[in-house]
Amino acid sequence: MKGARKAGPLLLIPAALLAIAVIACGSTTNGEPVATATAAIERLLTSDLDEFKGWLAQAVEDRDYATMTTLMRDPFEVNARGAGRSRRDPSVAIEHVQRFYPSEGRDIDCGEEPPETIGDDLALGTANSFLTRDADLYCTGWGADGNGESLLLIHMDVDGYYYWTVFAVATAD
Repeated sequence: MKGARKAGPLLLIPAALLAIAVIACGSTTNGEPVATATAAIERLLTSDLDEFKGWLAQAVEDRDYATMTTLMRDPFEVNARGAGRSRRDPSVAIEHVQRFYPSEGRDIDCGEEPPETIGDDLALGTANSFLTRDADLYCTGWGADGNGESLLLIHMDVDGYYYWTVFAVATAD
């Protein structure tokens, strides 16, 4: 036919991208990584709170920034006493979290029971609705001197999976 054009390679690109997206958005079993449609990173998903807290504690203690990023909800909030709070994409938020790590040779410890005054220490007022959570993980050892403390707020989203939603930290520096 005169004037008709063959399907060229440019028409195949959208079809290939659609196929990749369909494969990437497949379902998962509990606790296995799954690619999400909204992010270029794989997410670790679980509806088991103890399992989630274990993953998060291990990632924080090991300075495993890639795993921490996969556990964050988008947007993720960093709430630093004296510096205010900000909501960021996890790939940007993790850079803020990294700034609070102690110098090499000092460790972060997670899992202790937080002191009763931790909410006051971190300026976590009950009027802040963004701080609603299902659970939290208390960690010590933050900041250059290693004397800071934090609460890692955990929330179960409507999808039934847990996410790390807020990093609330107080350090002396």
